[in-house]
Amino acid sequence: MSQISIVIPTYNEEGFIERLLESIARQTVQPKEVIIVDSFSEDKTCDDIKKYVNTLPLTCISVGRGIGLARNIGAMAATSDVILFLDSDVELQPTFLEDAGSEFEQRELDLASAHFYVDPDLPKVDRIGTKAFNWYQASFQYSKNPMGSGFCIFVKKEWHRRIKGFNVEFRHSEDHDYVKRAVENGAVFRLLKSVRFKLSHRRYMHDGRFNILSLYTKAEINRIFFNYKYAPREQALYNFGVFTKPSKNKRKSAQTS
Repeated sequence: MSQISIVIPTYNEEGFIERLLESIARQTVQPKEVIIVDSFSEDKTCDDIKKYVNTLPLTCISVGRGIGLARNIGAMAATSDVILFLDSDVELQPTFLEDAGSEFEQRELDLASAHFYVDPDLPKVDRIGTKAFNWYQASFQYSKNPMGSGFCIFVKKEWHRRIKGFNVEFRHSEDHDYVKRAVENGAVFRLLKSVRFKLSHRRYMHDGRFNILSLYTKAEINRIFFNYKYAPREQALYNFGVFTKPSKNKRKSAQTS
């Protein structure tokens, strides 16, 4: 099984990132490296990360905000042939890397994602929603326009380079666009059968179920019918450091330059 580099973007992930790192530390097969790309978090995210400096092979990078930018910077630092992009509010089963890595290699995949774990402790409406999303995502995996969930994406590093990474201008659907461009260029993408990952439902709690459903419905209409023509876009700033928060003057000069 190929070694895996894990890339995790963070921004104000206090509490969540610690649970993810703990689940990685408990893996039966350990990653070659865990690369955390932090966008100058203003809470205790960095303190949570530092707890695992002696437990995990951590590399920490600071960079301006932007999910696509953070993933691309992390991928540039990765030294393995296989990269696993994870969002900071997921948790992995103890055999996740072992099972997923073996299946990824045996099925000769270039990219892969996985289904959500259906948590029995969630409200019934959320359990139904999770099952529905899993089914919906699976229905597109053999198409030329698959859904690649950015919460969890395996990719061969050569394919990340070939498609020039994530589109840093996208504020939403950058993960689906990423997988779609790879598939259009000949990459093989599938959903893994052997693993599930647990996702925090904080989005529902923070923004409300209706607002989340509306957001993703609009994103899907844009994906299916308009080829991301109307994807929300943003300008991303390249600010580098190591857990060093830029001064207000530096931020202002960067924004006006």
